[in-house]
Amino acid sequence: MASTIITPVYAQIVHKQLSNIDGLSNNSINCIFEDSRSTLWIGTWDGLNAYNGREFKAYRYNKNNPYSISNNVIRQIVEESAERIWFATDYGINRWNAENQNFDSYFCGNDYPIPKHEKSFLLSKTSRQKIVCYVREAGFFYFNNDTQEFKPLTIPNLDSDLKDFAIDSDNNIFFLTASLKVWQGKINHEGDGIVIDLKPEAIEQTVPVSNIFLTQNKLILNYRGHIKIIDKENSYPTTIDVDKNKEVSQIVFHDNSLYVSYYEGGCEQYDLRERTQSVVAGDLFNKTSIFSLYIGSQNILWVGTDGQGLYEIYEHNSPFKSIKTNHPVRSFCETDDKNILIGTKGDGIKLLKKDASKMIDYLNISNGLTSNSIYVVKKNQAGDIFIGSEGEGITILKGKTNKIEKLNGTSGVYFKSIYSICFTNNDSVLWLGTSGYGLIKIELYKNKESYSMKNVTQFTSENTQNALNNNIIYTMMPDDDKTHLWIGTRGGGVYKFNTKTNSFTSWDDIYNISLTNNDILSIQMDSHKNLWIGTSYGLNHIILNGDSAEIKEFTDNEYLPNNTIHGVLEDTNQTIWISTNAGISSINQKNNTIKSYTVNDGLQNNEFADGAYFRGNDNILYFGGVSGLSYFDPDV
Repeated sequence: MASTIITPVYAQIVHKQLSNIDGLSNNSINCIFEDSRSTLWIGTWDGLNAYNGREFKAYRYNKNNPYSISNNVIRQIVEESAERIWFATDYGINRWNAENQNFDSYFCGNDYPIPKHEKSFLLSKTSRQKIVCYVREAGFFYFNNDTQEFKPLTIPNLDSDLKDFAIDSDNNIFFLTASLKVWQGKINHEGDGIVIDLKPEAIEQTVPVSNIFLTQNKLILNYRGHIKIIDKENSYPTTIDVDKNKEVSQIVFHDNSLYVSYYEGGCEQYDLRERTQSVVAGDLFNKTSIFSLYIGSQNILWVGTDGQGLYEIYEHNSPFKSIKTNHPVRSFCETDDKNILIGTKGDGIKLLKKDASKMIDYLNISNGLTSNSIYVVKKNQAGDIFIGSEGEGITILKGKTNKIEKLNGTSGVYFKSIYSICFTNNDSVLWLGTSGYGLIKIELYKNKESYSMKNVTQFTSENTQNALNNNIIYTMMPDDDKTHLWIGTRGGGVYKFNTKTNSFTSWDDIYNISLTNNDILSIQMDSHKNLWIGTSYGLNHIILNGDSAEIKEFTDNEYLPNNTIHGVLEDTNQTIWISTNAGISSINQKNNTIKSYTVNDGLQNNEFADGAYFRGNDNILYFGGVSGLSYFDPDV
């Protein structure tokens, strides 16, 4: 029977774009840095931004404010301490003070010439948090905390203009000269001052170096077409080939991998241990120019683009396991061999093999089903599985032989579109909730391994002797007393049905309380023998006390992200889980807390489906929706 194999998705790569629409001052990102207070600083072509994870605060030059930042083009960010952060701009260096939110500006104003070139100001710091800067055509300076000013720093034997420099945590200083050669020096602290000793030899190189990058205390030399890692521990390959037709914009090291971005578009990950290469975020950045990369806390990769704003990329390891399908999932059932049958709307029944974590084709109209739209799959005590669908009648999958048969017998009652199934009287009576055909009662006769209909009774709104006023029944559940059924109708509310007297009692006649809505999608009884009733406008928790009841309402006005309650399940910790049109929510009855989960947490989709909720014998919870199914262990 098996043909198509569908594999589940356990972890999801989340791509979140932030732009000027979200409050970013400009969509072209030059630099990114996360400070010790977890604030993300974003330097753009038009302003500096501080992002707290919810909103942006922008800082721009203001000629009427002497304490504003000196220029709106932000090139570099260096943290001296939690109270002081330094920024290199296209016109001056700035120190931000956390206490007063002011900027102190240096190398700008009437005493300094206007820079003639881009990136005329470069910043770094020593192991003692001493700020060192390079000013093009003026040389090196260090910041003296006693005098609160920059002082000149003489570097012997370095007679060329610089393109870049960097200082590692061991106080090694690396210079990339305008002639594209790399030199190395050593910083020594003397009191509040700094002395730099420059080695007479340059770092060994065979061709000119385009850029240097210092990342996680590793120096990376970028040549055209390959990069070289200067790693004193020799833990990694020294040379890696990169795209020679593109110009590298940024290289960062993280967790044994190098991330390389390009001005022409694209970002690649090189796993240095496994010696493998992969594309970051698929085709997302193929045609997007990238200016900057940064890996912040929680392993988030921040990507700064030219014109497309800032991207937040991370792997979400969700407790939810999800499988995508081409048709909506509408029902579940567990077989005796612990596999899960999955009824779909349009593609028959699938089989989920949990041990192998895969789903395969199982049953459809070509091998016995009356329809490929399966709304309910229910197993009786004998292990035989009754299948309700859009098609006429009931189909049975025999548990011992895996053979398909149609429920036999002539009843004179026509019915189809079966959405709910219950068994009573030790499985000798079958109850069917239908869409448009009311409630069907079938007394079963079993001869050896075959079933037939003994007596069939139909209860509809046209039958004046009962109180049912709606013929669409999506959900049924036996009451704890085993002589009643709770029946939920679409628009007609809830009924309690006496299976011995075949009589209905409406909700209004039982309790003097109103539900949030009479359009009933799901009913569940919890371990305290109380009811949870899901409607198309909210969830109702009914606390039963004999002939009286109390109600607690849950709606999107106060508690839930969405009012459409497709399914309700209780786990072993008495937590209630509900599926909605805006994801899945959990209600912890012990501390009265509610948590909600969406597609960003690994769900198949935010929209779930009626009838598609199930708790397995191993307490795994299953919910189906428009794009597949999600299942999880709530105890993990």
